[in-house]
Amino acid sequence: MLGLGQLSTVITQVNGVLAKRSEWTSELNTYRVEAAWKLAQWDSLENYLASDVKSTTWSVGLGQLLLSAKKKDATAFYETLKVVRSDQIVPLSAASF
Repeated sequence: MLGLGQLSTVITQVNGVLAKRSEWTSELNTYRVEAAWKLAQWDSLENYLASDVKSTTWSVGLGQLLLSAKKKDATAFYETLKVVRSDQIVPLSAASF
């Protein structure tokens, strides 16, 4: 659904699944986080990020960066940027070989 641009549908479906299976939050949260920042739903994005602090995917990291920028929180932005950069260095290094 993300690839098709059905961002509101992604949020609705993930929220529906998590209503019945809350233990799947860490696996599915990344999809609704990505949809929320693409739709500029900052309040929803903040709630989704707060509900799952374990996820370290690219979409979640980018969502945290964008939310920090929106809030103009430079300290949180640069701390998150360090983490996101370090998470991306290994795959990029492997791809360059």
